Amino acid sequence: MNWLSGLFSVAFYYVNKQIINRVLLLIVLFIVIELIFGKILNPQLELGLFFTRLFTVLYVVIQIAIVFISLYSLRNILFPKNKKDVIETKKSYDELPEDITDFRDIDKFPKL
Repeated sequence: MNWLSGLFSVAFYYVNKQIINRVLLLIVLFIVIELIFGKILNPQLELGLFFTRLFTVLYVVIQIAIVFISLYSLRNILFPKNKKDVIETKKSYDELPEDITDFRDIDKFPKL
């Protein structure tokens, strides 16, 4: 059964690779920005109150934007855009004939 879950994982990645790569890139970007702003906001630099507040606000806005973009991207994985196609595919799968020779009749299965 492990091979089946591995096959599902590969198929899931192949179908959603653009979204998954975007989310992974945003996670890496989140961590990199965390490290950069951790260095900038170091109290030993003594940047002053204005620059400290400016960098803090900039940091928060960037991180919140990254989180929202990630969640918006993940929405496309959880809720596919083509719901009608998913329902139509399920119906056509349920209506499959028992015999393979029934596929020869184009009137019965026009969308193949």
